[in-house]
Parts: sequence; structure tokens; C-alpha cells
Amino acid sequence: MRDDFRAGFRHFAPRQLSFEAWCYHRQIPDVISLARAFPETTIILDHFGGPLGVGSYAGHADEVFAEWRTSVSELAACQNVVAKLGGINIEVNGFGWHDRPRPPSSEELVQATRRYYELTIEKFGVDRCMFESNFPVDKLAAATLCCGTRSSG
Repeated sequence: MRDDFRAGFRHFAPRQLSFEAWCYHRQIPDVISLARAFPETTIILDHFGGPLGVGSYAGHADEVFAEWRTSVSELAACQNVVAKLGGINIEVNGFGWHDRPRPPSSEELVQATRRYYELTIEKFGVDRCMFESNFPVDKLAAATLCCGTRSSG
């Protein structure tokens, strides 16, 4: 939202550069503002726009989803924005995989994250979505999911 950032950002499109926006769901309106101000610049929304599930958001998954859904739907109207699908199982998303004695089943993972995938694909369309591996950042989550233990590093 800063003027000095936007002054630099205006150089992206002429250089055919894209911008990856990794944010939390409460910051998606800032990405919308940026996308509208610079419609010639491709913006990539990372990690579904970071729906939070920890801290004051813990235990409020449906409320977070409702707020996220509204923001993502508005963002998807910006044709210069595409979405990366992944990075939804990290600790800040609040699914608690890291606290479990055993890893979740594939069905549990699908049920926990399905609505994020389905809505993003519905709003952006298949031509504006891409899957991401989010490696090595998800290494801790992957170790938890694969092995049921937390990695120390």
C-alpha cells in the first residue's frame, strides 16, 4: 500500500515481470488494490492467500473461510491474478497436523482442505490456477504427514 513500493512496482509490467503475493487472508484486500492499480502486471496469489487458523483465528475455521471466500472471489475478478494451489497444510493454517500422534489419512487431508481448492478453481478457473509443491517450506508438515513426527530442522 506504500507509495514507494508502488513506484517500484510500476516497473514490473514493462519488464514482463510477475509478482508473487504471499499474504494472510486479512491482507487479500491489499492484493486486490494492487491488482486493480496495475492491471498489466501478473500477480500470483501464493498458498491460497494464507487462511489463518492459529492465534485469535484458532477454532474459527468457518468464519475464516467465509472472510477468505469473499476476498478471494473479489480478487479472482482481477484478470491479471493467478493462484498457486498448495501450502495449505502448514502450521499457521490451523489444521493441527503437527500436534497429532499419527499422520492424517488422505481422506482427512481432502476433507480439511477441499473447500479451498474447489472455491479457488471455481473462481479463478483452471487456466488461472497452478499447483505448487511448496518444498522445502513444507518439510516440517511433510515429515509430520509422512512419518508422524516433527523434524528438528
